[in-house]
Amino acid sequence: EIARHGERGAPSIAKMDQTLSESVPTRTEDDITAYNLTAKLDLGFADLISSTSYFDRESLGVVDQGGLVPQVNFVFGMFGVPITVDGVYIDQWLEADAVAQEVRLVSTKPGVLDWTVGAFYKAHDSRLGFNSDGQPNIPSDVWIGLSQALTGGAVSIPDGFSTDTTTETEQIAIFGEATYAFNEKVDLLLGGRLFKETRDSTSSFSGVFPVLLGGPLPGTFSSDAEDEIFNPKATLTYHWSDDVL
Repeated sequence: EIARHGERGAPSIAKMDQTLSESVPTRTEDDITAYNLTAKLDLGFADLISSTSYFDRESLGVVDQGGLVPQVNFVFGMFGVPITVDGVYIDQWLEADAVAQEVRLVSTKPGVLDWTVGAFYKAHDSRLGFNSDGQPNIPSDVWIGLSQALTGGAVSIPDGFSTDTTTETEQIAIFGEATYAFNEKVDLLLGGRLFKETRDSTSSFSGVFPVLLGGPLPGTFSSDAEDEIFNPKATLTYHWSDDVL
């Protein structure tokens, strides 16, 4: 098991002395946990090996966007919003987990032929999101009022900018390779890996500022992809000496 927790404040920007100005305090909190269980069974002619892994990560952070303070205050002034911000930031979060399983059969009998065959499976789910805000915090009523003013009352948007993306990935594979020793000097290895991977992703986005910049109205879009690929492998080895291959 590997369990790791980390927290940090302002990002490192250089090895030399520097001054970093931020409109809000920044931070990152990262929790990572990983487990692995490996088992081996001696079948006489080969070893049967199983490797099971699990990974989990949760990350939270505050990213300073102080360069946008003048733009936010300009927009608020233009629409008569009685708020002046002195800080702009983005809350970001990441949640991810994965499970992987591999099973291999590896030859153990001495001879001119060594071989390995196996199968692999992995499932990975993640969620990544961003949400902007200001200091002092900007009520959703302000963003709703701005969005209605921009769209003639057609749309009510409760935030300045936000996204939320969920991704699911799954892969299954089979593989194998064999090495034949022609003599003490020359080996030939032939092998390959056939895998199939599918990916599904859904993203939701919202925000007044994208609309102000001519971007799209809030919405959700999904995408999916699938690939099936065979990777061949061939290696010819010559043992020139004990020190040169």
